[in-house]
Amino acid sequence: MNEQTNILFKEEQRFKNPLLWVFTSALFLLVTGLFGYGMVQQIVLGHPWGNKPMSDDRLAVIGIIQIFVVTGVFVIFFVARLITEVRSDGLFIRFVPFHRSFRSIPFTTMKAYEACTYKPFRDAGGYGIHRGRRGWTYNVSGNRGVQLELVGGKRMLIGSQRTDELVHALETASGMPPHTTGL
Repeated sequence: MNEQTNILFKEEQRFKNPLLWVFTSALFLLVTGLFGYGMVQQIVLGHPWGNKPMSDDRLAVIGIIQIFVVTGVFVIFFVARLITEVRSDGLFIRFVPFHRSFRSIPFTTMKAYEACTYKPFRDAGGYGIHRGRRGWTYNVSGNRGVQLELVGGKRMLIGSQRTDELVHALETASGMPPHTTGL
């Protein structure tokens, strides 16, 4: 089936928590500034960096690796996004850049679902993709989402800034009313 047909709901979310951006920006500036300064001092100017300086080659390799790793983390947060779609045949989620294609949850595998408010770090284990108290979690910001219970007892939490619209689309597409007594 063409991915663009029969879409009843679509939401694209990005990491937008100011504290996350402050932390990653500070980490980026600290690591790149610290290793950049050290490499210039020791390799370019010839002044040993620190009390027990490492060799120029080792400093260059470790400095470049650190700068690339921190830059990579910063870029991942910048490009990452959670795309949620409700189509006529199921719920589809994709966490860019970690998923190459959509993950599908057919309505036939859904036992129940409901809108919920949660504490991202206590209840869901933080932001991103991971397994937490509420099963597999896909979220990038906020504290609202839809809790799913799947056939076989598995659970999944999908974060959403438009939870009511997502629930309405699930009800419309699946023909199954939302659960309201707490999953």
